[in-house]
Amino acid sequence: MLTEEGFGWHREMLEPLQSDGPGLSDVLLYRPVGADEPTSVLDAAGRMLPPKELVEMPEVGLYWEVYGAPASTPIEFEVQLERGSGGFVDALRRLLPGRDEATGALVWTEPSTGPVSPRAIVVGLGAVDSGSYTLILRAQWDGQPALETRRAIEVRDP
Repeated sequence: MLTEEGFGWHREMLEPLQSDGPGLSDVLLYRPVGADEPTSVLDAAGRMLPPKELVEMPEVGLYWEVYGAPASTPIEFEVQLERGSGGFVDALRRLLPGRDEATGALVWTEPSTGPVSPRAIVVGLGAVDSGSYTLILRAQWDGQPALETRRAIEVRDP
């Protein structure tokens, strides 16, 4: 925080979002520490990275929560990294069929742990060129339309 007296830190306890039905949180980017993945938003927040720019990082952790899926229900997840636009010409290309926007997609299924289902994975950025991207996360289970969240990120070399 910034005050008249200078800069300072202020921390508050983070709790899962309240949800009246199915939902998907935003993706929190975190710094991986060995093979240990966070199991709660509080644990992930302790390792949180800056909001957008990833500089000289071979891998990054992604943390999110799914709300409203009954316990043990298989949830299909998809993580995709879409290259950002480069202006008017790229915007036109995205309108054409057969375009190739994605730099990769990862799809897998895991069971829900209950009304709040935390998830964390680590993805490699070694083969990703510098530039602007949109990180897309989708979650879906039987009887539920796909839920989606998007996050803009910048991958930068030093």
